[in-house]
Amino acid sequence: MKSVLVFAFFAVVAVAHANDDEALKEKLGQVTKECAEKTNFSEEGIKKLHSNDLSLTENIQCFQKCFFESSGIITDQAFDKERILAIGRVYKKDEAQTKENLEKCGALYKPDAFDCDAAWEIFKCFH
Repeated sequence: MKSVLVFAFFAVVAVAHANDDEALKEKLGQVTKECAEKTNFSEEGIKKLHSNDLSLTENIQCFQKCFFESSGIITDQAFDKERILAIGRVYKKDEAQTKENLEKCGALYKPDAFDCDAAWEIFKCFH
């Protein structure tokens, strides 16, 4: 009986986690669209990002700054580590690698100097 309850508990947790991941993925898609419109970043540029093509394209740096801020990855004074780990899970990134990148790339963030170019450098560090 205990094993059935334990299994049921983990099944409920897994379903809740999957629902959270889907909601986050939907939110990130919405943020991507809004930031693309706001910064005049093209759909072709978004496709390049999704395929890990990090070549510079028009407005990519400011798009990335908007995405970091609007998605909650970067708050007023720091990276939201839990948010980054959650996003990593959504996109099936290795958690250990995400944590390592967070330490390394987080050091690049300077709240008083966070502009489009800085956002792009941080983004490239994570990839």
